[in-house]
Amino acid sequence: MIHNEILINMLKSANLTKSGCSKLLNTHKNSLDSYIYKFNPSGDFPPSFAYFFLNAISTSLLPLYKNSKKKGKKGKFEYFKEIDHSHKKNFFKIITENKNLSVEGRLILPCLQHHILALVKISNFESIHDQDLLLNEYIEAILPDYLSEIEMLEEYQYTDGQDETFSSFHINRINGYIKEVEAIKNFFPILEILRKHYMKNFVAPHETFSLPVLNSNKKILFSKDFLNRNLNLNKYQDLVLMNVEDDNMRGTFNQNDIALIIKFHNKVLPKTFKDGIYALSMNNEVIIRRLQFLEFKIHNRVLVNIISDNKKYSDQKIPLEELNLFGEVVWRCNNFKDIDFTKYELSEPNLFQKEEEDYEIPLFLNQNEKETA
Repeated sequence: MIHNEILINMLKSANLTKSGCSKLLNTHKNSLDSYIYKFNPSGDFPPSFAYFFLNAISTSLLPLYKNSKKKGKKGKFEYFKEIDHSHKKNFFKIITENKNLSVEGRLILPCLQHHILALVKISNFESIHDQDLLLNEYIEAILPDYLSEIEMLEEYQYTDGQDETFSSFHINRINGYIKEVEAIKNFFPILEILRKHYMKNFVAPHETFSLPVLNSNKKILFSKDFLNRNLNLNKYQDLVLMNVEDDNMRGTFNQNDIALIIKFHNKVLPKTFKDGIYALSMNNEVIIRRLQFLEFKIHNRVLVNIISDNKKYSDQKIPLEELNLFGEVVWRCNNFKDIDFTKYELSEPNLFQKEEEDYEIPLFLNQNEKETA
């Protein structure tokens, strides 16, 4: 009989029975045999099935380490950190063992499609940058209305006149939901590792944030990864954007360019300043100028030379204490009005389209590679 060898092999690798797996397959819990024996053995599995199947594989590995005798005298935090590390390591080991059975194309990519669609669903969630709240909202997208189901079951449980069988049934239902939620919470970090490896061009909503534009009512979406890799910035609470409206800095900042500014927090200024480009508050507006700090030791004072790169404007010198510094300019986006964008074909990229390249498991998943922190 033709069957999907990849499912059988992964169940064996995880020491997981079909019945045990079915309990974590959500809407597919009664269909595992059909996917094993009747589903096209060369086709990709449906995204939702791939998601819950890999989630079941992941979940089956957790008890092996929760019951480990390695706990010893380690603190609680170190112990569970070790469990988490071992859990991920063993999950990726199973993937590696089944790589020759097209695990990437048939299970991982469809699974990531389901994962990404859930992330997109919660993209407008107000507290998306709060990891705990984000995870709760994500679970609600994966398991729709599970919270209301639990609340309803709890109400039934404590209703007067219930028979014992009825109560037992609902208690089992509640416990089932709780186990599913915990399973997805443990699976989420693994999915994020796989997403960043296989779908490098997809920026998840929780990896972005909106920045206000000072002289506009609009906000612009920025990538956390961009700020970290290119500007070495780890915080975005004090960042603000500004449209350049004057021509004083022509050549460096042209009209309609966008400047990224780090605001000086609560007017607490740095002890020392380096020459550079800053945002100033002058005449009830924020402007961008090049500043040169001139220190005169004889009089123990600092003069600031306010420079316009456009030489049709003269420089201005004022004492540092009279300067109202708004923040430091750290990045600019040029205006591309001279480019005719209409000549380019506008088409939406298919994030899930398979490329011809051979996907490689990250080096740390390779059994022969030593892992580093």
